[in-house]
Amino acid sequence: MEAERHRVLSGSVENALICLHSLRKVYHGRRNQSPKVAVNSLTFAVQEGKCFGFLETNGAGKTITLSMLSGEECPTYGTAYIFGKDIRSNPEAVRRHIGYCPQFDGLFELLTVQEHLELYARIKGVLENRIKNVWFI
Repeated sequence: MEAERHRVLSGSVENALICLHSLRKVYHGRRNQSPKVAVNSLTFAVQEGKCFGFLETNGAGKTITLSMLSGEECPTYGTAYIFGKDIRSNPEAVRRHIGYCPQFDGLFELLTVQEHLELYARIKGVLENRIKNVWFI
């Protein structure tokens, strides 16, 4: 991860579809409680045409990170770009480019990953002749 962090922070992320720069989320505690760092300076990029898995233990901040990328949560610090759009300053444009399925809803047991992508592409109005292109990330 350190090499990836250095690559992103040095600006070597041409053609990145998703790029996170020091993304951080802190929940401030109530009186007499310490702040809770949910995501601590997450930095990585996903290049066009690459398959990326976001795996970590329970409670590591995956869901919060995805909530920030989809505009449901605001980062405490840092930012991310999806298709070149800043999640902080242009969340509506970001939402037009992504589909987000929370961890417990929206998947059908009998469908493959590809079938799910094709289904949701159709729901979002992607033209039939472009549906196979949604399978690029």
